[in-house]
Amino acid sequence: CEDLEECDEEPLRHQTVDIPPIKPVVIEHVQHVRKCKKCGTLVYAPLPDDIKRTIFGPGVLSVVGILTGMLNTSKRKALAVMTEVFHVPMSLGGLSNCEAKTAEVLEEPYHEALDNVRRQKVAHPDETSWPRGNLEKGWLWVFCCTMAAVFMVHANRSQEAARKLIGDFAGTLVSDRYNAYNFYELIRHIC
Repeated sequence: CEDLEECDEEPLRHQTVDIPPIKPVVIEHVQHVRKCKKCGTLVYAPLPDDIKRTIFGPGVLSVVGILTGMLNTSKRKALAVMTEVFHVPMSLGGLSNCEAKTAEVLEEPYHEALDNVRRQKVAHPDETSWPRGNLEKGWLWVFCCTMAAVFMVHANRSQEAARKLIGDFAGTLVSDRYNAYNFYELIRHIC
């Protein structure tokens, strides 16, 4: 058609989604220096406590945590994503330090959630295979209730692991028939 006129019809829309180039934000903290008049020692202004020994910020820690914790990506592959996709210069040691820092920050809320599940009237444990690193087999355990779910990676699918996760739980345990839960002497429902 060549002879066109305006009309009340809605136009068609086409959208393209893309990710813009990622450039990390570097925040530089300057420590001014003074020299002692008597002995010549250089004295640098201290960094604030929340900055000391921190190379990577919460955004970097979050992405590393998602890659290696949630997605179970190998350290080398996670490092490749951090350097190639996010352009964050990092070594394997730096990546491991990010994991350690994240684990440290999450330890208290993890134990609060675990204690919460253990105090419930009804809770559900389960486990599934979960690779640990490139060659080691492991197990991902879960202990959950209606308000929370707590996960634990353990080397074994065993009663030892089940006891570690369930702890002092005294409510109704709802589980499958796996014999690792047979130690539980209170009320147990089989699903």
